[in-house]
Amino acid sequence: MKYSVAFAILAAMGAAAAIAAPRPVLVALDPSDGICPVTGEVVGVSGRRDNYLSVRAGPGVRERELDRLRSGALVMVCDETANGAWLGVVYNRTGNQDCFIAQTSTQRRPYRGPCRYGWVSSRYIDVGAG
Repeated sequence: MKYSVAFAILAAMGAAAAIAAPRPVLVALDPSDGICPVTGEVVGVSGRRDNYLSVRAGPGVRERELDRLRSGALVMVCDETANGAWLGVVYNRTGNQDCFIAQTSTQRRPYRGPCRYGWVSSRYIDVGAG
């Protein structure tokens, strides 16, 4: 009995960690494919009830919110879901921080910083703007 309870607790903790783990934003330099860095601008959030675009830990409205971007904020579009509904973005708050995207190789790899990153709805990003 003790072991089955302990196992159930450990299994629940593992499941919770799996749910909470963010989906990485993959970055690579490939001019022929248009992969990162393509610049985008946050649009269409002014006048909405919440007036911001949520940056999420993964593609989906039920994913944990990591940050909020206002209209006009610039992002680097580096990844997207298969259906194009969600974009993996890299951005900085100060505007003068090097995100080291230019040092990225042609191999797709998870972005780890120093800038912020996450997933946003593609309907609020004007790709190629900025």
